[in-house]
Amino acid sequence: MEFSRKWCVGLCAVLLMLTACDSDPGPDDATVAASLHELHDETLMGLVSHLENIVISGADRTGDNRARVSVQYELVFDMGFADAIRILADPGSVSDAERTRFRDHLGILGTVELTGLTGLYGEFEKGQRFDVAHDVDFVRIKGKWVGQP
Repeated sequence: MEFSRKWCVGLCAVLLMLTACDSDPGPDDATVAASLHELHDETLMGLVSHLENIVISGADRTGDNRARVSVQYELVFDMGFADAIRILADPGSVSDAERTRFRDHLGILGTVELTGLTGLYGEFEKGQRFDVAHDVDFVRIKGKWVGQP
């Protein structure tokens, strides 16, 4: 009887420890905002716009070391579609600084990518704002939460 009780107490202690280890709710707001900016800035979209007023709704664990975070923000265009397409389609018509800034997107592939954005935002104008809401997936790698593109 005594052995059975000790075994039950030991099992309960192990289960509590396992539950406590998995109580991490996911990435904190600062990590989510930093990852969102990084994911945005690494794309062509990051060259023509920036993010403002980020609101994080919370994280839901989707598995071991995985979480999905709902975010909302304003996407603000820093240049219009006409200027961006001119830079990408005819890089010889712009300054060296602009060519350097857009270097990874020049030519037909960048033009196609930018034209594809018109399906979401139309032929956007400088200063135009869009409310965006979506989910961002995160994976915990080596103890840190990392946003996935």
